[in-house]
Amino acid sequence: MGQTTDVAAERLHRDLGNVQVTIGPQLVAARARVFVTDRRVLVYVATEDRKVELAEDVAILGDPPERNRGTLGGGRVFIETADGPLTIAPAGGCGCGSPLKSMTRPVAW
Repeated sequence: MGQTTDVAAERLHRDLGNVQVTIGPQLVAARARVFVTDRRVLVYVATEDRKVELAEDVAILGDPPERNRGTLGGGRVFIETADGPLTIAPAGGCGCGSPLKSMTRPVAW
C-alpha cells in the first residue's frame, strides 16, 4: 500500500473515477478513483466498510499524460511508471454509491 507525501506542489492532470488499474499484467484495483499528477499516479479504493484507502502511489517516468478534465469514455490511459506500464481503463457503470465518488481531490488542478 502506497504512502503519499506532500502533493501541494503538484498539478493534477487527470481525475478518473470508477476505473480499473493494472501495472503490467498485475491488477492493482478492479474499481478505483485515480488522480494523475505531473509526477505520480495515486490510486484510491473503497474497502468493504466504505473507507477510502490509498492502494498505490507510483512515480511517473517521462512526461505525464496531457491535462484533461474529461472522463475516459470508452478509452484507456497508458502511463510509464517506476513499477512498469500502468493502464487505466473504464470499470463499467458510474460508481454511484461508492465513497470514492464523493472524496476530495488530494491535488489541485
